[in-house]
Amino acid sequence: MLAAGSAFPARQPAPAQDIPSLMQRVHAWQVANPRMKADDRNWERGTWYAGVTAAYRATGDDTYLQQALDRGNLHQWQVGTEGSGANKLFCAMTWIECYLLKKDPAMLKPTMDWLATDAPNSP
Repeated sequence: MLAAGSAFPARQPAPAQDIPSLMQRVHAWQVANPRMKADDRNWERGTWYAGVTAAYRATGDDTYLQQALDRGNLHQWQVGTEGSGANKLFCAMTWIECYLLKKDPAMLKPTMDWLATDAPNSP
């Protein structure tokens, strides 16, 4: 809460009916202004796509789901590219969400295969 006379007055939250359109505007801006390369599977990208699938679940807007599916197909449902075991799994969160919606085992296979390895960075 801001003090009276602050240079940044408190604002009222957006009405509930405006939230989906605000989400679409933010999403469209992020898609048009990506911070990372399209081929990047790091934790930052993984967390963005966790939000994309959450937006689909909240709104039912197929644009969000299709974006997540397209990303999974582009990357052949592989785990992340970072060295840390936990960071490698951020992408898998999106793949699991896609699997729960589409029931395609190919979406989980690379993650399950990686988890079954003896790699020192596999949890």
